[in-house]
This record gives sequence, C-alpha cells and structure tokens, in this order.
Amino acid sequence: MGDWPPDRTLVIEVPEKPTGGTPVSLIYLWTVPARLAGTWRGTLTSPQGTETAELQIVQWHQHISATISLPRSRISGKGRLSGATGSLMIQVPGALGSEPPAFALRASGDQIEAEGIAGHARYLLQVVRVRH
Repeated sequence: MGDWPPDRTLVIEVPEKPTGGTPVSLIYLWTVPARLAGTWRGTLTSPQGTETAELQIVQWHQHISATISLPRSRISGKGRLSGATGSLMIQVPGALGSEPPAFALRASGDQIEAEGIAGHARYLLQVVRVRH
C-alpha cells in the first residue's frame, strides 16, 4: 500500500509455513478514511456561546491536522480517521486550562459534526464543506 501505514497489524504464528524463513505471517488492516481535506464552515458552540467557525483540514490518509478559525482566535489540533468517524485533539490556549478538548468526529457527505469534552465543558462543532 505504498506509504500508507496500516491501522492495525497482526502477527500470526504459522509453524507449518513453507516459505519466508520465519514461522509467522503478518496481516495488515486498512480502513479507508472519508476524504475530509478542505475548507468547512459552520458554528462552534462552547460554554462561552455559539460563534461562527471555519475549519481547515489537511489530510494524509487516516491522519488529519485541523485549524478552527473563530472570530477572535484560531485553534488547531491533530487527529485520526477510521472511515467516516474519527478523533481530534484541539489545543485551545488560555481559557480552557491545560486540558484540550477531545473531539469525536462524524462525517456524513458534506457535513461534519464533532462533539468535544474538556473537563466539564462541552463543545459542538457543526460544519459543511465549502471546497475541497
């Protein structure tokens, strides 16, 4: 699969294996991720209220980096996809303390919904695709 790292690798003992020189076989699993790279716009609802948000996603196979631009700030993070779902850790300076929200992300067509929790604070990011 070239430079695409597998999501999971299993080592299976095969004592009767006739080739390869070692009595093991490797099994690799790849789950094709949704294509989320591009620009998305919508809202971020946080304990401070709801504000407009623009989400920029850069994607390399199942790995993503994301930047959320808000009216007064910009936050960023990295995550991982498996199919149309994934996780995203966003580093939010200052207001939220040291614990970044961990977002559970779900994509459906040209929409993304991501719910995040940091301590007792809850966040909801809802965006639609602007361009690829």
